[in-house]
Amino acid sequence: MFRTLLKLLVFLGLCLLVSFRLPSSAISQEVEAWTNMDLYGGQILDIAIDPACADKIFAGTYMGDGLYVTEDGGESWEAAGEMFKNQTVSAVKIAPSNNNIIWVAHNCRVEKSTDGGNSWTRVAQCPMKCNCQNCERADDCHRSCISLAIDPYNAQTVYMGTTGAKQGYYAIYKTEDGGKTWTKTNQGNDNDFDCRVVDIDIDHQNTDIIWAVTNRMGVRSSYAGGLYRSEDRGKIWEKIMTLDPGFTTVAVSPDKSNRVFTGSYSQKDSGIKEHYFNGDEWLCHSPYIPIDVGYSVVLDIAFAPQDPQVLYAAWKNIRPGNPFPDVSKKVSRSITGGEYWETYAVNYEFNSLAVHPANSKVIFGGERHLGIYKSQDYGQSWYAANNGISAVLVYDMAINPNNSAHILAGTLAGIYEKQPDKPWSRLLHRGTYSLEFHPTDSLTFYAGTKGYLAKTTDGGFTWSFSEHLKSSSRVNDIAIDPDNKDTVYIAASRGNDYLGRIYKSENGGVSFSEVLIAENQSGASYDFN
Repeated sequence: MFRTLLKLLVFLGLCLLVSFRLPSSAISQEVEAWTNMDLYGGQILDIAIDPACADKIFAGTYMGDGLYVTEDGGESWEAAGEMFKNQTVSAVKIAPSNNNIIWVAHNCRVEKSTDGGNSWTRVAQCPMKCNCQNCERADDCHRSCISLAIDPYNAQTVYMGTTGAKQGYYAIYKTEDGGKTWTKTNQGNDNDFDCRVVDIDIDHQNTDIIWAVTNRMGVRSSYAGGLYRSEDRGKIWEKIMTLDPGFTTVAVSPDKSNRVFTGSYSQKDSGIKEHYFNGDEWLCHSPYIPIDVGYSVVLDIAFAPQDPQVLYAAWKNIRPGNPFPDVSKKVSRSITGGEYWETYAVNYEFNSLAVHPANSKVIFGGERHLGIYKSQDYGQSWYAANNGISAVLVYDMAINPNNSAHILAGTLAGIYEKQPDKPWSRLLHRGTYSLEFHPTDSLTFYAGTKGYLAKTTDGGFTWSFSEHLKSSSRVNDIAIDPDNKDTVYIAASRGNDYLGRIYKSENGGVSFSEVLIAENQSGASYDFN
């Protein structure tokens, strides 16, 4: 009894001691709230304009808040739903016959709204991809959802294209009751598509006819794909054409079933193909495009909703064999239904295009890294419409040791700089994975890119690049010797040979020697971060 009482007194004494000795601020300190530093933009994968209210637009992004919405024509954006945060929103579509119905594909999931995006309901995966008609694989549920098409006259009918759960298993799923039940349209396991179903379009003149295009998207260094057509709402698919490298987009003319356009990763011609039926078979040709636009990748094609003679295409040119590729970006417009085109050089690489439903001179473009851009003159000039889109992929930050208000951000779009009382500005247009200020010279800093270490000595106006690193590794970290500022170490990720490396430079980053290879005692390789 005495021992028990003694233990109780000791315990109470300790409690009193803590309560007297420790102020409440030491026990529970308030955490400062984070503020958005307004570095807006990011990778835009799809754009959908409300056909009944053109100022309302949805944009799907890679990461960030995933899905954004504007109701003022792109002047300001906000997150469309918490369930999309940190997701890859590959497709967003508004039903042409009912603008309150919106479908969104993200990662392995699909969301549906019936009230214009105010609320969302997740479409159950098991009825959609596991327990559906013709679904026989246990791993069907793990397919990523990357493309969508809604029947233009029946909002209950939706087609969804996927990647494969494993190499070689690719599919299109169809619902005709708004997502309650599903059918795997390519008839079970024996007739899966050849690779990822990257785009789907429905013939407006005959909605039994469905088109789809596929692409390997670089898997095993291949982009090969196919063009498919179904005449019975997806029960049977005919492969119209195989193309290596593969297709990127498909668009059926709103007023002619016999006119279908595809975009591709072409290195032999213009990258756009028009497909037509000659009475016996489907043929194709490349429309006339000026020679300086040739050898191009066509990323997207979009018809003007109110004028089927008007269509736009987003391009990029890549000059092969150059370690610093000459990437020329262009937007082309046709007012002759795709027969003749005029082309404008732009500074943006658009993954997606969307044309204003009532005014064909107004276009929105989803940039590869920089967010949403808007043109009001048929695509000739563009301006950013990004306010509120926080989807920039930031890999590293650096703070000037001599001025803490001077900040650098290394992003997938390059280096952004924030000076006191000034907006962000882009200094380097190359994906940047690491940053480091010189310890004493604020105008000198280093940037780690893919295959190179970049250096500026004039605050970012001009850049020099190191010798090419082995296997095109990404530079993930940079360290400067505090005693010898010309000695620089970098940590590189796995390159083409799957080995990470540590490099050392003794001439300020001009050339490097290999210090360490990332291989353990068992011979297994790994990355350096």
